[in-house]
Amino acid sequence: MKKGEAKKVVVIGGGPAGMMAAIFAARAGVQVTLLEKNKRLGEKLRISGGGRCNVTNNTQDVTKLLPKYGDAEQFLYAPFSQFSVKDTIAFFAELGVTFIEENEGRMFPSTEKAETIAEALIAEMKKLGVTICAGDAVRGFITAQNSILAAHTASGVAHKADHFIMSTGGTSRPETGSQGDALPWLAQFGHTIIKPDMTLVPIKTREKYTHAMSGLAFEDAKVTVKQGSTALKKARGKILFTHFGLSGPLILNMSKTIAEAFRDDPVSLGIDIFPNEDDAALAARLLAHFQQNQNKTLRNALRSFVPPLLATALITKFDIEETVRAQECPRTLRINIIQTLKRMELSVTGTLGAEKSIVSSGGVPLEEIDTRTMISKKVENLAVIGDVLNIDRPSGGYSLQLCWTTGSVAGSASVKIW
Repeated sequence: MKKGEAKKVVVIGGGPAGMMAAIFAARAGVQVTLLEKNKRLGEKLRISGGGRCNVTNNTQDVTKLLPKYGDAEQFLYAPFSQFSVKDTIAFFAELGVTFIEENEGRMFPSTEKAETIAEALIAEMKKLGVTICAGDAVRGFITAQNSILAAHTASGVAHKADHFIMSTGGTSRPETGSQGDALPWLAQFGHTIIKPDMTLVPIKTREKYTHAMSGLAFEDAKVTVKQGSTALKKARGKILFTHFGLSGPLILNMSKTIAEAFRDDPVSLGIDIFPNEDDAALAARLLAHFQQNQNKTLRNALRSFVPPLLATALITKFDIEETVRAQECPRTLRINIIQTLKRMELSVTGTLGAEKSIVSSGGVPLEEIDTRTMISKKVENLAVIGDVLNIDRPSGGYSLQLCWTTGSVAGSASVKIW
């Protein structure tokens, strides 16, 4: 390399982590080429958060933030000390992006459009002179000993560089190009590969009567994951009923436990829709409501006691006739209604799989990565970032924050190691 010549870095994968790495490497004065197999960058980013993009979680105290990443907590202290949640918010402010904060610290762009984030990152890369090669998939590498010399693509070009950053994503939402492309290459380089699995994925259930509740959300429900008589996990939070079963932040965060248990034996979910009331209090309130509305049909009385979609599900489940009045509701039916509201039992039939999973686990174990630089301990000039790393995290902005942090650290470090 000639004196004064820009050092060359190739970033493989144009998702959030890859774009972040390209930006920070370019800001450090490195000549950067970004390789992306899709014709457009950030395909998965553009659909994240239901198209709204949950950019980060405004938990700025790392002692509260990092435990959300489970076993990766200790590993992440070093990278988050270099690029934190506060740094993320400031970074996007530089790009002209402002945020709104919603429940549980979830941060979204003020436009509520994921496109805003993707286009801001692309504009910054172009401003910095990053060479973007989209629609040209990497097919393999030219290596020597424990380093990479070049990445060659489908078009026949060999992209030579001093340093490479792998950011091809995991295996969730494969239609966006996130298909675990890096894993076979990394295995060839000597890395251990933990088999990918879905960690944030909606759950399918058997009971048809609940499917009529599609679109109905409860902000504070209690869910118990059960296998036989054993409670595997209990938690409270937001759930969403769907035409196939259940979703929402709480269900997504429990989905790995559900899916792993379901491989062995049947799993059921116990749902308490009114966790702040015991059976007696709820039963007394229901009886009083029926007495106050004794001349209404039982169906209409239910619709004014619980959300209409839930009332419809109860009507279906208990086959409540149209002509029955509230004052005629037998005690046994009231008991059954309370039982359903407090202990709704749903049988798990599976998950929606990789196609609808938000995040996948698996990939490269963290002990094979330098926590300060994201550089591989197997290949001296390769960094591994984002979803390629084996890091579990809940929904709520934590996944994208992982991309911003690992990407910025890897990009900044690429100039320091030469």
